[in-house]
Amino acid sequence: CKQTKKRILCTMAISSLKVEAMDREEARITAIRERGEERRDRFLNARQRTIGVDVDALSRQIAEKEAQKISDFNELKSQEERDRYVSLLMEQQAAEDREMRNRELQDLRGTWEYQNSLPKNNAPKMGEPIIAENCGTSAVQKFSGEVSEKKA
Repeated sequence: CKQTKKRILCTMAISSLKVEAMDREEARITAIRERGEERRDRFLNARQRTIGVDVDALSRQIAEKEAQKISDFNELKSQEERDRYVSLLMEQQAAEDREMRNRELQDLRGTWEYQNSLPKNNAPKMGEPIIAENCGTSAVQKFSGEVSEKKA
């Protein structure tokens, strides 16, 4: 159920990105058409048409290019800012991972040192003697090879 929700959210995000891209493309095409119609109207109108340089069209073109440069610069700047933020998050995560590994290693070393400080082979050589009155008949049996005498 969670995976289908994630898929739906991803699909919605992708489709919204596609819609945004299509809207931008449509706006670009509309702007090109409008410029073409303005240019055609200028050339077909004999009264306004002059021989020489179209200063108004050139100034509009320069303004459009400058606006495009500014928007590209702003987009690049925002992308760099996002990249810096992501790299900062990655560095913080890596530092936290290193700290956690070092703490776990210190805990493990402490456990090893504690275990090494304990005496080794501290088990009793023989168990407590069996009191026959407290046991059943099976406890009185003697197996071959068993040493019944306690040696000190």
